[in-house]
Amino acid sequence: MSDLLRHWDLQAPHLVAHDYGGAVSLRTHLVHAAAFASLALVDVVALRPWGSEFFQLVAQNAEIFAAQPDAVHQGALEAYISGASHRGLTAEQLDTLTSPWLSADGKRAFYRQIAQADERFTDEIQDRYSEIALPVKVI
Repeated sequence: MSDLLRHWDLQAPHLVAHDYGGAVSLRTHLVHAAAFASLALVDVVALRPWGSEFFQLVAQNAEIFAAQPDAVHQGALEAYISGASHRGLTAEQLDTLTSPWLSADGKRAFYRQIAQADERFTDEIQDRYSEIALPVKVI
């Protein structure tokens, strides 16, 4: 993310982070000293422990999950994504959120990104949150 901010020449953007993006944005600020004008954290991964039982099962068996039939993958993906919404999702919203993960490459990438998630990324920074000196909204 630090490289991306430099590439786009963003000096102190307002940033909205969701889910694992919370860990990324917090690390970018605390570890890489990236400046933000403000930070909105929406249902972010920020503290140990993280990941549902499904998330943890996938992390330990990503290759097996990536090899499952497409219809089974789609059903698991839809259930996983739908579970993140308190109000529920419309069919159009669910299609929008699942479509990037339904191709062969998308399926592999979905399980790979879960397998690569590591609590050490938040363990290294969670005791430093008091150092954040910018407007933060937690949602």
